[in-house]
Amino acid sequence: MNNQLALFQQLAETKWTDECYTPKWIFDKLQLHFDLDPAAPPHPTHVPCTNHYTINDNGLTQPWHGRIWLNPPFSNPAPWIERFLQHRNGIAMFPFSKSHWFIKIWDDPDTELLYTSNPGQVGIKFHRPDGYAQITHPICTAAIGKENIEALRNLGRTR
Repeated sequence: MNNQLALFQQLAETKWTDECYTPKWIFDKLQLHFDLDPAAPPHPTHVPCTNHYTINDNGLTQPWHGRIWLNPPFSNPAPWIERFLQHRNGIAMFPFSKSHWFIKIWDDPDTELLYTSNPGQVGIKFHRPDGYAQITHPICTAAIGKENIEALRNLGRTR
């Protein structure tokens, strides 16, 4: 019981932010280069990508092109996932959810999904501007497009 109390206290003291960046090992396993990250952080990260839209660019209103890497704001992934499904080329990482947007991506016949986590953990240890942040809920990665699906399968293989 003390462990649960400590966890709740830690969560209460943590400031929520959507600024959680995908760890490098994900990209090392995918072995892909992306044309666009439409939900990129305001400063460069290790995402292997040619073009980026930040919050200042509002990637939802900009044109998307080529292979997309998408790690949308977890506070509101619905419009990003909808746009990803319309674009039909890329890889997206998002929280598992009992929601309409999740059911859409789950039911899409051209999309392959993978439960993604650090070995031995529930979620993924994302990077944050102030250090690491452990996301404690299940994370899903989805791919649309033949090369992207094969890369997703690489991600699912044991390290």
